Amino acid sequence: MKKLFKKIILPVIALGCFTACEDVPAPYFIQEQEENDPSKTGIFLSETFASSLGKFKVFSQEENGVVWSSQYSSAYISGYDNSSKTYTASKAWLVSPAFDLTDQTEVYVSFDYILRYKKAETKEQILVSTDYVGDVATANWTVLDIALTEGRDYTTWYTAGANLPESVLGQPNVVVALYYECPTTTASTWEVKNLNVKKGEYEENGNGTTPTNDTTREKPFSVSQAIASQNGNAWVKGYIVGCVEGQKLAEGAKFEAVSGVASNILIAESADETEVGKCLVVQLPVGDVRTAINLSDNPNNIKQEVILYGSLETYFGAPGMKSTSFAIFNGKGYGTDPDKTVVLEPKGDGTLESPFNPAAAIQYAQSLGSDVNSTNDVYIKGRIVEFNTKDGNFGSNTYGNASFYIAEEGAEDVKFYCFRVMYFGKTKYQSGNIPQLNDEVVICGKVVNYKGNTPETVANEAYLYSINGITDGGGSGNTETPTGGTYNEPFSVAKVIETYVDGKQIPSYVKGYIVGYVDGNGYNAETVKFEVPAEAQTEILIADTPNETDITKCVPVQLPKGDIRTGLELMAHPEYLGQQVLLYGSIESYFKIPGLKGTSYAEIGGTVIGSKPE
Repeated sequence: MKKLFKKIILPVIALGCFTACEDVPAPYFIQEQEENDPSKTGIFLSETFASSLGKFKVFSQEENGVVWSSQYSSAYISGYDNSSKTYTASKAWLVSPAFDLTDQTEVYVSFDYILRYKKAETKEQILVSTDYVGDVATANWTVLDIALTEGRDYTTWYTAGANLPESVLGQPNVVVALYYECPTTTASTWEVKNLNVKKGEYEENGNGTTPTNDTTREKPFSVSQAIASQNGNAWVKGYIVGCVEGQKLAEGAKFEAVSGVASNILIAESADETEVGKCLVVQLPVGDVRTAINLSDNPNNIKQEVILYGSLETYFGAPGMKSTSFAIFNGKGYGTDPDKTVVLEPKGDGTLESPFNPAAAIQYAQSLGSDVNSTNDVYIKGRIVEFNTKDGNFGSNTYGNASFYIAEEGAEDVKFYCFRVMYFGKTKYQSGNIPQLNDEVVICGKVVNYKGNTPETVANEAYLYSINGITDGGGSGNTETPTGGTYNEPFSVAKVIETYVDGKQIPSYVKGYIVGYVDGNGYNAETVKFEVPAEAQTEILIADTPNETDITKCVPVQLPKGDIRTGLELMAHPEYLGQQVLLYGSIESYFKIPGLKGTSYAEIGGTVIGSKPE
């Protein structure tokens, strides 16, 4: 059995250094949670952290230090506050409920994680103890020898783990803990999900990334196997039994075809299944897979068998499949077949006249060696296939730059990462045309093979040269007010985005679904909320579908003081989330993106708000 651990003993004398805090016993017990009962045989502990910290306990050994919290569908912690630009010295614990390893000889722990901004002064550790009784400072802890990989974005999850040491095997009262420490001068950001303690021996996959499940199209997982696995990409077979309407699985699960719900389906092992706990929630991204199998457009697909390929992970706070990229339905394939490798020939020489395609940009960055910046600027051309809004977002006051992936049409699996790309002229974004998904862009700047495994542009050393052939930030190029936008023919949200011209006001009727609100001064993944109860009342967010969660496909709507605000805002009307609304206002820049301002009229659920314009 592998022995991957090192032993430390936290000195009891350290208790004398803790500062007292009223009503919080040293070492500052923050959150009380119940003990956990063992899971089914062979699984001693399993917590996704998808919607809460579960039955884990939160402690701090620094008064006023940061603590673990439930964010981004994971257990989250960072000693850096972006709003104040300050660091907080912290020693934070997230401790599991106890589990019994009596008579066990091989047990391992594994988890998925994202680690950013790692420094020598910070600690991110997994510990285990057999004598913990509620005080982290007096227990003896063993630090598992797990090397964590520092990521460069908030979308790539890594998997790590280790065998538990022999000293804890056979013991009846075992706990594991996530320990985080940072000083007042620097801090890392750590997100953890899918933490499991299971019987057996941990198998490393060699690269630290989430391993692929051992399934094939010929031998796919059953739905129950997929629910139990929830780790990496896999093939899954089941019957389409329904979909989820709204934001919550418990209330929204419908075992029928529902009009307007095209973004997900429920699959089960039986065509007549109606128990939510026996179903897998499947995300249907925009594309051929959604078009072929969603129930809104294809109601006759109900109770039909389908084989799907995607990432097994939490969706709607439950076991699910996301990023579904391929489906086999009625003997026909839809989407990108993972078993057919796309070989994209590198093209271009990196000049403006002959820009690199994504494959050539990857090849060139890899040729530089690990963490070596290119000496000269190069030009790279491709279509935007994915945004990373946590690392940058044009239109955000926080960044003024953007991070996204580009690929060639028909070869979307070969992606080049454009990391923190500046706006036109290598400036921070102030106003102008904002790139959207599927826009063709040319990027100019330096590239690097970060950590020897991620070809990308050098942060703030590359800029947007053109969008769909436009080479400045002067807007979309539209000069005429488009037809439509009337009461009888209102614009869709997509049409609003297309119609928008920076610096111009276009009075129009717009129809869409209320999908959320904006809580903050900018428009980004941190401030946009797709949920109720709402905590802000000055804006709502509309989209063309009631379950949209892609901020690039939404439009913020200003709610001026008066009847419009009191009649539409989600704080007072949470029931409006997911409902269709007709609005009248001015299409113009709002949060530096296409928006609707000066809203003066609305119709929702048969209720008229405001005065209808002449």
